[in-house]
Amino acid sequence: MFQIVEILPHLVILCIKRIFRKLVFLILIGFSLAPAVQAQNSKDSLLQKNNAISILPQYSLIRGVRLDYERRLGNGDIWLLVAPQLYINNNGYYDAYSGYSESVWTSYNDLRGIGANMYLKWNTTKSEKLDRVSGLPARLIYIAAGPSYQYYNLVGYNDVPVPYEENGMTFYKFEYQKVESKIHRYGGNFNLGVQFAMHPFYVDVYMGFAIKISLDQNGDKIVEEYADFMDPFYSGLYFDGGFKFGIYF
Repeated sequence: MFQIVEILPHLVILCIKRIFRKLVFLILIGFSLAPAVQAQNSKDSLLQKNNAISILPQYSLIRGVRLDYERRLGNGDIWLLVAPQLYINNNGYYDAYSGYSESVWTSYNDLRGIGANMYLKWNTTKSEKLDRVSGLPARLIYIAAGPSYQYYNLVGYNDVPVPYEENGMTFYKFEYQKVESKIHRYGGNFNLGVQFAMHPFYVDVYMGFAIKISLDQNGDKIVEEYADFMDPFYSGLYFDGGFKFGIYF
């Protein structure tokens, strides 16, 4: 049992690395196959679509749900993308094998979080070939960038210094108490992506990079040695990538 607990995080990271390599391969294929043409084909049904919604299943790895809503700006190829997120983890978190020191950030029992990403998205390239059912371009390449914010509330138990007086002097003793901690996480993302039309739906694969800065409720940067980019208290630059399933309407 302890061996399974010890190797499970490494297996998850290995799976993510393999998925990321496949995403890189798919995006490179998309760039090589989609010719640079102007979106002037009257049969292109995307010209009559002004909205899109999609879901990102990989967010379940971090106990989250993310939905992307896109809205065309004007009549061109610039879209506004808003991505609200919800995080719920009732199982707690502390892995003695991770190397983390036990703290309010790494030993919580309950996590609740909300957040949102906002992007400006530019559809730079579309293939001339259209999906025979939906009329969408068979391949579409885009660039997207914008800010992000997440708020987390962590509930756990930790040793808390409690003051008491004795003989006119103040002393402190530690008591094991319920502790609530808050994280404000600011960041930005830059992505390159390829969409593949699949009849009324589309599959979107993207890659790029993101930067995150995690602050506590006092506005101080949270510093945890060995923090991973999937941890809510992580700060730093990391490669970003994933996939989503969506539909235009």
